[in-house]
Amino acid sequence: MIKSSMFPISLDIAIMCLLSLAARSMAVQNDNQDKGIEQCLSFTQPKSDLSNRNLTKVPPNLSNDTLYLDLSHNNISSLNSGDLANLLQLCFLKLTHNGLRDPFEGLKELEFLRNITFVDTWINSSVMTKLLKNVFQSGIQELAFVNITYNEDTPDGVQFFGIPGYNRTVNIRSVIFDEVLHYQYNYPKINITVAYFYHLIYLKFSGTGMNISPCNLISAIPSLQILDLSDNLLTDNGFWWPSCSYSEVFPALRWLSLSHNRFVSLPFISRKTQDMKALESLDLSFNSITSSGGTCSWPVHLTELNLSNNNLGTTAFHCLSSYLQNINLSKTGIISVSGEVLSNFPSLRHLYLSSNNIHVLPDDLQAPNLHTLYVDQNAITYISQSSLQGLPELRRLKANGNPFSCSCDLYWVKRRGGQESSRLREASFRYHAFISYSHHDSLWVDSLLVPRLEGAGLSLCVHERDFTPGDWVLNNIINCVEESYKTLFVLSQSFIQSEWCNYELFFAQHRALSVHQDSLVFVLLEPIPSDSIPRKFLKLRSLLRLQTYLEWPKDERKQQVFWASLRDMLRTADKSMVLKKVAIDIADTCPLLEEADTKPL
Repeated sequence: MIKSSMFPISLDIAIMCLLSLAARSMAVQNDNQDKGIEQCLSFTQPKSDLSNRNLTKVPPNLSNDTLYLDLSHNNISSLNSGDLANLLQLCFLKLTHNGLRDPFEGLKELEFLRNITFVDTWINSSVMTKLLKNVFQSGIQELAFVNITYNEDTPDGVQFFGIPGYNRTVNIRSVIFDEVLHYQYNYPKINITVAYFYHLIYLKFSGTGMNISPCNLISAIPSLQILDLSDNLLTDNGFWWPSCSYSEVFPALRWLSLSHNRFVSLPFISRKTQDMKALESLDLSFNSITSSGGTCSWPVHLTELNLSNNNLGTTAFHCLSSYLQNINLSKTGIISVSGEVLSNFPSLRHLYLSSNNIHVLPDDLQAPNLHTLYVDQNAITYISQSSLQGLPELRRLKANGNPFSCSCDLYWVKRRGGQESSRLREASFRYHAFISYSHHDSLWVDSLLVPRLEGAGLSLCVHERDFTPGDWVLNNIINCVEESYKTLFVLSQSFIQSEWCNYELFFAQHRALSVHQDSLVFVLLEPIPSDSIPRKFLKLRSLLRLQTYLEWPKDERKQQVFWASLRDMLRTADKSMVLKKVAIDIADTCPLLEEADTKPL
């Protein structure tokens, strides 16, 4: 941070030693910049606070591993070339209220300095000109301005045409303007010969209010690979200004962000990108883009396109290149996606369709190379296995936030399709019983039921312990019911309010009918008035009327009889088949789950 009596400027300078600058993606660049600033501002050790010491120069005995140095409120009038030479780890330097004659004069002498960031400050055009002159002659590779207020205190604004007689290589690789407030409500006058920055790889003008792109920006930086013009006021003709004439259009540009602007015509943009011979990735999210206005014609080397948060509708697919590998159409008003449309993108690897109004994923989806599919926050109620069979390479499916519903009858039929009851009759069981209970009763189950029964040599399946991690909950329920000789239901007021307990009762009752045996055991943990049982538990209500259950006694003497009876029920099949007959009668008269009662999971 620098404050000078000559220049009305207050600067936070974050100085980072940068070993190398390679061509990096925009996301990585932004993350590094933001994290670097945050880290510099939060360092506590090693930290040197030398403020208010009446110093006239930088002390020579500073620790070499100093990261944070505060020299504010002293009388240091200049920075000399050797003052910071040994502080190779220095990240933050604060020099406010020192009366520096020229806060940037020493930059060209600091050979180790590779990155300088100005944060939360006011900067005048006269100061900007001096800064550019010194940066131009320094070893700095990254120059950034974050959240600054720009004021023109000179008639011609910023004028920089290089330095006469200076013929050394300019080191600047990255320039960032992120959030710039203009003090005067008019167009800033900035005239910089960008041709001198022929090693510039990364350029960001974000949140600057730009509505017209300078003509020389288009072709005068032959090395530029990453350009971020997000969060501005650019339009179709504002970026591709009709009055500009140029021989080349971004000859090396690979990544372009025009997000959060005012672009409208996708066909127009597609034709203009034909001139960008190296463009691979284009971000057009958060605009007002539609696909009307002609046909689209994209360059074959464009492989990534982000059109999220635009009003495109389902017709968006018809204005996309078949060479795309990564497509983001989240929140674009899409209501359907068909297998025929998807087959037009044979190279597609990542497709993002979040936050639309898609109701169905069709069975004929074909995308042989698709790795990632996002369909979260839509209106999908069911995803069939056949919908995914045409996606053999799918590795990540995100589908949360949809109103999925589970029809247990349909799920059971699909899960059990083709299986005959004889297979189950002949199967060897893994558990004596599967325990179905509400998590509100887990204390009784864990502390009494499970220890008592397993202590007597019985093998129990408990969902919190024995469900297969990563498998669907319904698959786990069905597997545990089928692998258990009986299903033991711990009935309580909490049980009859649980949707999952209802499913477990449903599957267990169907299994009892399939194998022609009494496989249901009920333990009444507390009184449940029949008129308090919800309609979805109609079968349970009928079963309880016949008192086919054991009741947990409060009297400790009777509890011994309870445990003995329960052990016997789990070890021996009930030959009377009474429960089976009851279950058959109930199944014929009142279905457990009616379609009207089906709720989303």
